[in-house]
Amino acid sequence: MEKFKLDVESQKNWNNNGYLHLKNVLSSTEIESMVGAVDQILKEYSGNKEKFENTETKPSFLGNHGAEFFNILQAIEHTEAFDVLLDHPKVFDKIVALVGPYLQVLGVDVFIRKPNQSLSDLCRFHTDGGPALQQFQPVEGMPILQLKVQFFLTDVPGENWGNFTLIPKSHKVPVNDYHPNCLIPSCNAYVEKGEMPPDAKQLIVEAGDVSIHPWSLWHAVAPNRSDCVRKSVSVRYGQFWCRPYFKELSSTVRSRVSPRQLRLLGDLGKDPQPNAFYTPQNQRELMGVC
Repeated sequence: MEKFKLDVESQKNWNNNGYLHLKNVLSSTEIESMVGAVDQILKEYSGNKEKFENTETKPSFLGNHGAEFFNILQAIEHTEAFDVLLDHPKVFDKIVALVGPYLQVLGVDVFIRKPNQSLSDLCRFHTDGGPALQQFQPVEGMPILQLKVQFFLTDVPGENWGNFTLIPKSHKVPVNDYHPNCLIPSCNAYVEKGEMPPDAKQLIVEAGDVSIHPWSLWHAVAPNRSDCVRKSVSVRYGQFWCRPYFKELSSTVRSRVSPRQLRLLGDLGKDPQPNAFYTPQNQRELMGVC
């Protein structure tokens, strides 16, 4: 396991600030291939939306954040170009160092951040993983429950280019305000006024750079006042044990149990989004917590 250890400086930065910024991870060939794949997916979708909407990928194609900031969910279903990112040789040892060897990929999503004027929830500071996971903070020396690795495919050379924006050191700060989308009121009071919190950091990156952060880091997307579209690919990792023992419920079980029992057995309803388990509909009501 000696191979799977962060160097001293990286471990210190992770513990203290809650993220890593790795330079020049992707080669120019990899970047070109992935940008081409993203553009091809978008072209196919805009030219024939019904093709996507009538397939099994219907609930997983576009994350609903608007026309300017949106996500292509389950992007690995649409191209082989991102396969290398699952265990990229320049990053995977660091992921194993943080999560441990018993890990799984939770999702591969493309992030599109166009020049924008509107304010979406992505522009507001939040944590990942839904309101349940928001109640947990990392513990030094223990494996990370969930993290996000973002591979940047385009340059973000200045502020307000749709930057990945974070609050250093926030990964260990408890969040006491419940919000279904895990928003952070103290930070977003600034955002609503068109400002950034004083301790926010907009990440300046080059195509090929990578950021890594745990679910608990407070983060957002900066406005994009440039003329360029920011493109990146996110790979989420988590612990392998966090899944049901069974794959699918039989119709016999479904027909006999109550709505709450059905939810406890993992049912999320008809055609759920791939990330619906983070914030399941009517979860608090079904559990009797209103």
